[in-house]
Amino acid sequence: MNDGQTPGEVTDTTDTAEQRVAADGGHAHEAADEVQLSLADLQDSAEDIAARIADIREGTQEQSEGIKQVAEEVSNLSASVEEIASSSEEVSSAASEARELAQEGQETATEVSDSMEDVSEAADEVAENVRTIQQQVEEIDEIVDVINDIADQTNMLALNASIEAARAGEAGEGFAVVAEEVKSLAEESQDQAGRIEDMIAQIQEDTAVAVESLDRNNERVEEGIENVEESVEILEDIHGVVEEVSDGIAEVATATDEQAASTEEVASMLDESVTSAEDLTAEADMVVDEVSRHSDEIDDLNRTVEDLLAELARTGN
Repeated sequence: MNDGQTPGEVTDTTDTAEQRVAADGGHAHEAADEVQLSLADLQDSAEDIAARIADIREGTQEQSEGIKQVAEEVSNLSASVEEIASSSEEVSSAASEARELAQEGQETATEVSDSMEDVSEAADEVAENVRTIQQQVEEIDEIVDVINDIADQTNMLALNASIEAARAGEAGEGFAVVAEEVKSLAEESQDQAGRIEDMIAQIQEDTAVAVESLDRNNERVEEGIENVEESVEILEDIHGVVEEVSDGIAEVATATDEQAASTEEVASMLDESVTSAEDLTAEADMVVDEVSRHSDEIDDLNRTVEDLLAELARTGN
């Protein structure tokens, strides 16, 4: 009690102080309640954030696993594409060799066709020569016929001369000797002419066989030329097809090489995506840990506020 204050004034002052303390305590209690509500909201938000981040983390992990699987499949695909590219290059090389062989076969067939045409021309020339020989042999045969006629006539003359010599007696003996010699020569000429006729007949038979054989050979050569020409046309078609196939395979090989490069690039990008996803998962783990730590701090702060409210409640009483 201060000097000069009456007991009543002291009582009033005490009541006023208590009222002010009570009012301040009420305000503090209200503020603590508001803080507690804010902490509760903050706690709910933190838990919601933690749950969402956990979902994101789980989704990121699933995405990372999916990307890993895709990356593995792309890697396998890349290996397959590289094998296909290698096989395409081998096939392209084989097609090029086939194209060269087809070209060589075409050229060889053309050369064979030209050679067979030369053979055909030579055979025609030989056949023509043989026919000429046949004609000459026929002419010789005609000459032999003339010789035979002359020999026959000579024999007749020799016979007549012998008859006349016999009639002449001794005066015709010399003439008879000559007639006998002429007859002998005529007979020998007939014998030689007969041999020539036999030889001519054999030559005619042989030349006829030769001409027939040459004609058959010419027919075969002509058939061979036709077959070779058909082969040349077929080889030309094969060469054209092989060339188109070779060009197509070369394009496929080029495209496959480009696809292999693209696949490798995609695989590299997927590897980077996997790394990014793993980094994101690690960051999400850090955020979850941080939110959890803040949630623990909010729990501690909430308990502190509750203790403060309890203390204020005791003070107010």
